[in-house]
Amino acid sequence: MSDPLGGLIRQYEKAWAQNPEPKFPKHESVVSDLKKVNVHRNVLCHSSWQRGSDNDTGKPRFIRKSSIDKKPEIFDGTYNVTDLGRLRQSTREIIAGVMNSVTLRGVQFPGSSGPGKPVW
Repeated sequence: MSDPLGGLIRQYEKAWAQNPEPKFPKHESVVSDLKKVNVHRNVLCHSSWQRGSDNDTGKPRFIRKSSIDKKPEIFDGTYNVTDLGRLRQSTREIIAGVMNSVTLRGVQFPGSSGPGKPVW
């Protein structure tokens, strides 16, 4: 529960590769969506923020290491309220996809009282 999201995504992806589940064929898109939202999560959580070009936007200042060559990459974007709303909605959908992928295996999603066999 305290691992960085990138590592958890890799663990989730590895678990699917080792144990494919035909009832949930969309796991590749869930992994892809998780990786995309992880970029936004890091920017939103770890940036230094400035006011954008108008009062409705925020300009995060964020530098990360490239996943390819480990060189610094500067995030060059802004967020407004509409962007954040869309990001929140897509995050909800991704969460539902992850939970569905777990429960379709017959396992209760950890921390819930949903269907399936409890893990612990």
